[in-house]
Amino acid sequence: MSTLKMAKPPIRKEKAEERVLVLVDWENLRINYDAAMAGIRVRYSLTDAFQCALDRIAKETGPICGVYIFTPLHLANTDGEDLFERGYYIVYCPKVAGKKPGERRDTTDSQLKSFGERMIAQLKGITHLCIASGDRDYTRLINDARLQGIPTQLVIGSLRSLSSRLIDKLEKDRFGKAKVMVLSRLTNA
Repeated sequence: MSTLKMAKPPIRKEKAEERVLVLVDWENLRINYDAAMAGIRVRYSLTDAFQCALDRIAKETGPICGVYIFTPLHLANTDGEDLFERGYYIVYCPKVAGKKPGERRDTTDSQLKSFGERMIAQLKGITHLCIASGDRDYTRLINDARLQGIPTQLVIGSLRSLSSRLIDKLEKDRFGKAKVMVLSRLTNA
């Protein structure tokens, strides 16, 4: 009598849910998007263009667990209501006294970096980091994320705003290109 051996069904490993944390330097996006879109008659608002980018990230990478907008007061006043209605968290970054008398220093970069470092270290389940800025000041934050095994991608207002220091530090797509979304191209296609 022969016995029929049945193959064991493959063990299915549940894929961990991808979770994307988005940190935004709103003033950087605003300045560079507006400069790239100057003179174009029909265009999206920056908040609509940014939402388009987030929708694409959610589709291609995974659900977004939080969008934190770091902005100085004047932009929180002009764009804050729309940002709040979309469910983004607004982090006010005041201008503080600089080293020289009468000088005011922007705190957006330092607050975003500090917040990002804490979130990467403390939040469990973050699988991807998205930084909305092409500013080279975020190189260390991207390196910290890489050391934790968290790939990073960028959303930028225009190609001109992308620091060359950031490109080689970013997650690559299946074609080996850095994951960078350019809002002015996304909305002008």
